[in-house]
Amino acid sequence: MDIIDELLDEIVNEISDFISDIKIDYNSKTFNLKDPNKSTIIKRCGDTYTSPHQRSPYIVNFTYKNIHIQTRNIHILYVILQHIYDVATIIELSKLDWNYTLWNVRITPSNPKKRLSDIMTVVQYILNLNTYGVLLTAEVLANECPLRDRRGWGGERCREVYSSLGFPLMTSYTLPKQVKPGERIILHPFPTESINPKRVAIITPDDERKCFTCGVQEGDLDKFGKPVKFEHGHMEPHISGGSNLARHQCKWCNTFYKDKITWNVETNKPEFNLYAIIRDAPINKVLDILNKLGY
Repeated sequence: MDIIDELLDEIVNEISDFISDIKIDYNSKTFNLKDPNKSTIIKRCGDTYTSPHQRSPYIVNFTYKNIHIQTRNIHILYVILQHIYDVATIIELSKLDWNYTLWNVRITPSNPKKRLSDIMTVVQYILNLNTYGVLLTAEVLANECPLRDRRGWGGERCREVYSSLGFPLMTSYTLPKQVKPGERIILHPFPTESINPKRVAIITPDDERKCFTCGVQEGDLDKFGKPVKFEHGHMEPHISGGSNLARHQCKWCNTFYKDKITWNVETNKPEFNLYAIIRDAPINKVLDILNKLGY
């Protein structure tokens, strides 16, 4: 037993020599993260990097050539990559010469009994493309990467991936000169876009639990024929820089109206955003209306 113990101690010591702790400082300017001026301790063993365990609904496993990274925060993946490639900003990292056929990202739920969220399903899909900068329709994307949310690639998920996580999943709103309504373009697999602060929706306690736009109430069926689900609908769209004041709004109305209408807080009357309405309307409908108006 003494010999076995000595051999085990020797093996442990040899392994320990290869494992090291790396402290990486980062901030919102260099790494495009929501948390400025922080640091993280990474475990390194050869070309394998592991971030510290933290509460997270998902686990990211990244491989590229001989590099393997495991983390529970999608942004920390890029913090580690910037450290490995010795670049100061996420923009610099995105401009390196990458072979995306060797780039593999696998995102799985932390709890194997649960499914991966739609937003992380979208992220996993866009990070595993071989080519970028190609126009795709929301319909094609929905077929290649089905989502549980029926709105899917044509709804909130694209906005969340862009504004909450910073990935350049561009729509007709974020890149109007190149992308038409119903189209999407993924520029590259790096979170280089500005990350907006988490949206806040403040609802007064006495607000009646019914949709303030269509009037559907709790227990009713929505326009999809399913039990109505309520969301926090902002009176002034956040995408347009509005306030945090919100009311109960059914999922259908919140999706449909988006930034097309600003609701007057005092009168509850709508003020229409013609640009947003025309932007999302079929081009033949727009041309037909312009023709009727004599333009």
